[in-house]
Amino acid sequence: MRRVLAAVLGAAAITVGVGAPTAGRPAPEGQSGAYWAGADLTATGYTGTVATLAVPAVAAGSAWASQVNMWVGVYGATGVALIQTGVSVAPQAAGGDSPWWTTCPYGRQPGRGCVPQWIGAPVRPGDRVRTAVISTGTCEWRLSLVDARQRWWWATRVRYCGPVSRTVEWVAEGWQPQIPWPDFRTARFTNIWLERPDRRWVPARLVPADALWSNWVQTVAQERAGTATVCAAGAPSGRTVMIVWHNACGGA
Repeated sequence: MRRVLAAVLGAAAITVGVGAPTAGRPAPEGQSGAYWAGADLTATGYTGTVATLAVPAVAAGSAWASQVNMWVGVYGATGVALIQTGVSVAPQAAGGDSPWWTTCPYGRQPGRGCVPQWIGAPVRPGDRVRTAVISTGTCEWRLSLVDARQRWWWATRVRYCGPVSRTVEWVAEGWQPQIPWPDFRTARFTNIWLERPDRRWVPARLVPADALWSNWVQTVAQERAGTATVCAAGAPSGRTVMIVWHNACGGA
C-alpha cells in the first residue's frame, strides 16, 4: 500500500481535456435514486479513499450511446459538493472507455452539474485502474489514476473547499436521463483503503447497510413497496464494492 501511494503522490498531471454531459444528483444513503449504484459511507470523517476499479466489458448489444461512469469520490452524499475521478465505460461505437475527473461547485443548486475533465489516456475492459481522491491539506487534494496494464499514470493537484462533514463513495452513475445504462454485467472496486484526518490509512470495513442501488424515475410508493425497476445494485463487503447491472433503464 505504501508503495502504491508513493507512486500516486509522486506523479505529475498529463494533458486534460474538457467537455461532457453534466452529472446527476446523488441518491440518499442506503436508498434508491435515478443515478447512483454502489456504496457510500456517511458521517465518517474520512478524508479520502483509494480503490482499484476492475473495468467491466460492455455487452455488444448495448445501445451505441450508452455510458456509465465508475468513480470514487468525497462529499457526494452531502448533496451539495463532490470531488471525484474515474472511468466512463461505454461501447466501442460510442468511443469506448475514457478516464476523467471533476469537481462540483460547493453549494450547487439543482440543475447545476459538474463538468468532467477528460484525461487523454487509454482504458480497456479488463484493466485494473487504481483510483484515488486524497486530501493533502485544508482545501487541497490529489486525484490520481494508475493503469499498470496500459502503462500510464495520471495525477493532479486540486484546490477545492467543501462542507465540514465528509462522505466517501464508490459508484456507478448514469449521466443523462435519456441515455440507457449499458449492460456492464458486474463491476468491482477492490482493495479499498480510507484516509483518516491524521493522514493515516486504514482498510475499509464496508457492510450491506452502506449499499446504494439505482432505479429510474420511480414513484416513492413503488420504492417503498419494493417494486421499482432497478438499473444496478451495489453489494459492499469489507474492502470490496460489487455493482451488478440489472436493467438498462434510461429513456425517461
